Parts: sequence; C-alpha cells; structure tokens
Amino acid sequence: MKTLVTMYHGTHELFRPVTYEPMLEFAQRHGYRLVEAEIEDHKAHPVWAKISTLRHELERNDWVTWLDCDCLVVDQTLDPIHALLPNEFLAILDDMRSGICAALFVVRCGPWARAFLDEVWSYRYHDSLEPPATVDFPDWEQGAMRHVLREPRFGRGVAMLDYHWAGPMGEGSDPTARLMHGGRQTAETVPDRVRSLQERYAERMAHA
Repeated sequence: MKTLVTMYHGTHELFRPVTYEPMLEFAQRHGYRLVEAEIEDHKAHPVWAKISTLRHELERNDWVTWLDCDCLVVDQTLDPIHALLPNEFLAILDDMRSGICAALFVVRCGPWARAFLDEVWSYRYHDSLEPPATVDFPDWEQGAMRHVLREPRFGRGVAMLDYHWAGPMGEGSDPTARLMHGGRQTAETVPDRVRSLQERYAERMAHA
C-alpha cells in the first residue's frame, strides 16, 4: 500500500485550487491513497505535522510519500519510488543551495524509516519555538532531516532526486521539471507565490 501526504494550512490554502487536483490525479494514477496531515503537537511549528503524519502512516504502508501543497504536478508519468534502488530507503529532492529540499520525498516503510522519522521528530522543538533548544533549525523539519542524515546510520541508503524532478531548486533548475514548486514563502508572500506558480504554469503550457 502507498500513501501520499500533503498539507494545506493557513494561507497555504490559497494553493489548493491550483495544486490539489493535479496531485489527486497523480495519486490515483499511481495507486496512492491521498491524505492531508493534521497537527498533532500544537507547541511545535505547524510544518511538523508533516513528520508526525508520516510516522503514523508507516505501519499501514509499504511506501509513504510527502509532497508540499505548493508543488504543482506537471508530468504525471513517473512515480518517485522508482528512483530508489533495493538497498535505499529514502529519496529526497537535491537542493544546490542547502543540500536537500523536503518539498518532495519518499520513504520505504520499515525499521530504517521508523528510526529516521522518530529521530527527526525528536527535534521538533529545536526551532526556537519551545526551549530548550540545543540545535537551531530555522527551516524546521527540513533542517532536522539534514542534521539527522549526517549521522552514519542514516547517511547510507539515500537517493537524491535531481533537478529533473522539481524547480526552482537552484541555478540548475530544469524548466521542464516534473513538478513546479512555489519556493520558499512567508504568510505575507503566499498570494504572490500562488500567482507566480499560475503564471509559470501557463507559460509552460503555452510552449508545450
């Protein structure tokens, strides 16, 4: 069984009319059950609902995939689970600037995934919202994932999804990428990001 998880929260609900239907189409095409993350720990930043929901989904699935709500699926043909070799447990977007981008990642369910997500979850207060914080992650769960992946027990078995999967993720972004990503935003800039995503998609379709 496969589950695709996303989350529309607060001003990010503005992305729903643009990205939800293509995401649902992708899920149905590749046999995913599509669910939306729910906030479990209200002391942590809402983005941590991503990790808590994935942890809950591990027991009932063979694969769990996360896709940010500001990702517009343009190419429906490929499933990211096929990027993993038999001895790999995680596939995550490669970001030229910060190493990884947690806008899209897929996990093979099992002991490795449980240990990895539990370790990431343990850092949910380390973003200056809840003391004590011995490690500061200004990019929340993505920073925690990057930190945990530096540990030898988790650093092996990871596949990187290159710029053919999503853009913009850096200067090497492919304009024909399978996903169009809204990019980093604040609550104030979300409307502009939604507009930009719509415009970039329209431009791409005009040249298809």
